[in-house]
Amino acid sequence: MLTELYLEPSMLELCSQASFSDAHETKSIPVIAANLHRVMKPCQEQIWAVLRKSDDEDRLNYTLASTFLGRMCLSGDIYDLSEKQWETVENAVGFYKKAAEIIKNGHTVYIGNNVRTNTKPEGQQIVITEYDGRQLIVAHRFENSEDINTGFLNGVKIIEMFGRADKDFTAQAWITEQIREGKKRGRRRRCIKPLRLKKRLYNGVLCREPCKNQSNSARAA
Repeated sequence: MLTELYLEPSMLELCSQASFSDAHETKSIPVIAANLHRVMKPCQEQIWAVLRKSDDEDRLNYTLASTFLGRMCLSGDIYDLSEKQWETVENAVGFYKKAAEIIKNGHTVYIGNNVRTNTKPEGQQIVITEYDGRQLIVAHRFENSEDINTGFLNGVKIIEMFGRADKDFTAQAWITEQIREGKKRGRRRRCIKPLRLKKRLYNGVLCREPCKNQSNSARAA
């Protein structure tokens, strides 16, 4: 109830950040975080990654990739992680720093998933946020998932990559940049419009800038 109060639009007008949910250790974290992009800006979402010393690399990647949908917050057995586990965390933090400008200033243009319930997510999810010709793409696979369609990587330059989405409950993220073709016959050719590309690739929820279903707080600069 208290979390719902924090996420009320008039409250978000006054606050720079708010915790996205109390579901800090569930597998539905990326679903909840992505849904909130419709009512608040990614830079306002505090997404907690509760790390446990029993987490394997896939679980760490899954949890840490969720924080790329907002502001990264770390908790849990921080001081008990092994050297190998800390290497995964440091890789995630490094990726997050490179994506920070997109998270801070960007707009989410695509949220696609086929999840029917948050308590037991099935399928897969892709979220794309854009800013200044760059894209932050975060993909999660849930139970009974299919391979991620990486058609969104066509015609773009991959700047950074994190994780590996190769089975259920794994995740992968990319930072990409649009490739502009050189001049031809004296005229500069435009790159493929990302919205047109995504319309062709997915059957999900597509938001334009600003999203029609966003609150005023989510549209604020």
